[in-house]
Amino acid sequence: MLIHLECFVRSGTADMLNDHARSMQRGVIGEFYQGEVMQKPGIQLRARWIDHADFARKTRVLAGVGVLAAVLGACTTFGTQPAPMAEREPPPPPEVPSTIRAAELVGRWGLASYTNPNDRARTEAAAKNQCRNPYLIGEGANGGVVMHLADEATPQELRLKGSVSGKNYIGPEGPAGGDKDREILSFDGRTLTTRFIDKDAASRYGTMIYVRCAPRP
Repeated sequence: MLIHLECFVRSGTADMLNDHARSMQRGVIGEFYQGEVMQKPGIQLRARWIDHADFARKTRVLAGVGVLAAVLGACTTFGTQPAPMAEREPPPPPEVPSTIRAAELVGRWGLASYTNPNDRARTEAAAKNQCRNPYLIGEGANGGVVMHLADEATPQELRLKGSVSGKNYIGPEGPAGGDKDREILSFDGRTLTTRFIDKDAASRYGTMIYVRCAPRP
């Protein structure tokens, strides 16, 4: 039975194609009817009838199984799919300046905290009394303020950060509202109220009230 084999590569490697070529060389093709398709992983072979004269002409051109293997190997070129392009990460959001200047926070503060909102007035009075042992917010060398992070014994320079929502934060380098930041809940020049973003730190430190101490005589 005289057939013509057309190859269609879906996916696979040159090794798969060479294995098929070796199988054909051993005569393990079998019988095909017109339009019948043999499928193996990565390759699809379709059979169609040809006349004797056409077969003889093509036999002289395709001299041997080695040429057939080369033709099958070429199918991999047409079946190769280009690698998908990696998606670009979106640019970081623009930095929003804080509406509170670092210079406004530098100074001596009485500090106290509460967890029950009903205790705010009492806590503010307690913070004022702490001016006998004030908490110092220092001026940073790079335009920030020197304060403590949660659970850190040594103070460090922190940045004031704004946000598109209008909220202000104090924290290290990084996006506004990060885990190590504290949100400024209110500030009127005399009283500063903050709360840590991290839930565990917020539950332990509570809402902190800073009351500005009177200038030294």
